[in-house]
Amino acid sequence: MKSTMSRAKNEPGKNRTLRRFLSYPYGNIFSFLLIALTAFIVYSNSFDCQFHLDDESGIVNNQQITRLSYFNNREYWLNAHRPLAFFSFALNYHFGKLDVWGYHLVNLLIHIVAGIFVFLLVKLILDLNNYNNYKIVKHKNLFVLLASLFFVVHPLQTQAITYIVQRMASMSAMFCIMSLYFYSWGRVEHVRNSKVFKAILLYLLALATGILGVMTKQNAIIFPFVFLLFEFCFIRSKENKIFKNYIIISLSTLVVVCVSFLFFNREILTSVTYGANINSTDYLINQFIVIVKYLLLVILPINQCADYGNITYGFPYIKSFWRFDVIGCFLLLLGLFTLAVYLFKKNKAFSFGIFWFFLTLSVESSILPIADPMFEHRMYLPMVGVSISLVSSVFMILPKLKTTYIYSCIALLIFVLGILSHSRNEIWKNELTLWTDATENAPNNARAWYSKGKALEELGKLEEAIKSYDKAVEIQPEYYYAWNNKGNVLDELGKHEEAINSYDIAIGIKPGYYEAWNNKGTTVALLGKREEANKCFDKVIEINPESYEAWYNKGANLVLEGKNEEAIKCYDKVLAMKPYMYEAWNRKGAVLEKLGRYKEAIQCYDKALQINPNFISALNNKNLLNKNLHRF
Repeated sequence: MKSTMSRAKNEPGKNRTLRRFLSYPYGNIFSFLLIALTAFIVYSNSFDCQFHLDDESGIVNNQQITRLSYFNNREYWLNAHRPLAFFSFALNYHFGKLDVWGYHLVNLLIHIVAGIFVFLLVKLILDLNNYNNYKIVKHKNLFVLLASLFFVVHPLQTQAITYIVQRMASMSAMFCIMSLYFYSWGRVEHVRNSKVFKAILLYLLALATGILGVMTKQNAIIFPFVFLLFEFCFIRSKENKIFKNYIIISLSTLVVVCVSFLFFNREILTSVTYGANINSTDYLINQFIVIVKYLLLVILPINQCADYGNITYGFPYIKSFWRFDVIGCFLLLLGLFTLAVYLFKKNKAFSFGIFWFFLTLSVESSILPIADPMFEHRMYLPMVGVSISLVSSVFMILPKLKTTYIYSCIALLIFVLGILSHSRNEIWKNELTLWTDATENAPNNARAWYSKGKALEELGKLEEAIKSYDKAVEIQPEYYYAWNNKGNVLDELGKHEEAINSYDIAIGIKPGYYEAWNNKGTTVALLGKREEANKCFDKVIEINPESYEAWYNKGANLVLEGKNEEAIKCYDKVLAMKPYMYEAWNRKGAVLEKLGRYKEAIQCYDKALQINPNFISALNNKNLLNKNLHRF
């Protein structure tokens, strides 16, 4: 009794009160609310951040998400690419169209749920780790909360939250974390408490959430392997023996199933590696450096970057293992893995966190080459392992330090990380802020300079846009997108000959790049070179017969040549592909009017106005035609 009193006397009152509060039954609810509140504060400035990068193809220009009925097809759910993620975007579109606020809110809610399940998972793992030191046990709940807050506020997570389309990464990870939690809870109920029925229900929940993760993003396919990792680290029989046969049989079955599935669905590997002009060995060599960069960003999250470049457009591609930086990174990772093995018996939770880190990164950072070797959102799920290792490593040193120092340091760390995350969100506000930051932190990334050029072009800063495009082609001379866009800016500045030269360079690099042919056609048409313009438009149609822009531009050019009947045929082609293109109805009406086919012309004007009642050109054309008809 006396010794107990002396411990209480030396313990700071504030810490004791918080520790006791977290130990009460409603301590979990308090922790969940604190996680949610902290996340909302940190990401409060993200709700007006614009769409970026793959948001355009995945959300803004994705017709699939504009109709919820599209998702009623059972075949879609069985065969589509990441169906659950796109269904979530469709729900956002249904309720708020393209208002970014709703998309960011859903992303944040997913992040909060993931943070809560990290809390539950870490708490369960620490319970299973059987820490015997009294000083450790009495502070366990508080350190679990701090570990989950570390996961929630770390700046490395911002790309998976604020970059809207990377809901795929955060939601997939959320389901994966939930899946492991349900599995681990089920195993505890099964092995320790002999509650078989409850365990079966939890196993079914684990399987269901794991499958939902795979339906969100394919890299969640590792969830059964995560189960086995947890089994190996923590689950023991009453005789304190590992279930060796269970692990061996399960692992063998998983390997056979995965290999068979990939053999009969080889197109999956093709889709994953599409655009990756690198072999598996070279990709792995580069990943040694990439993974160390991830770890450095965990420790010191500065100079983050939205786009580190891909193999073609600026990523510092390394082809040899026998370099000091590659060997050094390999040895560092090997040392980290060896440390986890060495400390396994002493601190299984720490080792589990390291093993989790490597396992969850393995899909995108091993031997499957991906065109973009490094993206920060890929660290979202591995950060769970980092959080577990962090809190368990604190437990190793806690007996030697005053708890007040530990609390203060971790609380200060979380506060600083929260400020950095809040600041990082500002970078995602618009295209110019994002790509200015990217060019500063990855100055040899041609794609970043190209994207900055596009942002400047949209803002009307044309001279600055040209400088960005010039920087892009300086880094990657065969960047035909940048040459084409530079041509567009030069054309807008009235430098038509220079624009044509840029288009020609783009076409020379990629002869099948029909956008450059189309742009060249419009520019030479401006210079009065009608025949040459028609040849350009014909080339576009030869490459892509469905290019309604080329048919439309050719029609306009034929009108200027006086070939009105041929122009009408071009507009008919456009309207067959784009029946709601009111500009084409108006142009067709104008040509019919020239040919004296007034009734048909008025019908075309009416059609244009039916689609867009505020289209002034069609309204003026119709009124003028009616006025002239009444006059005569």
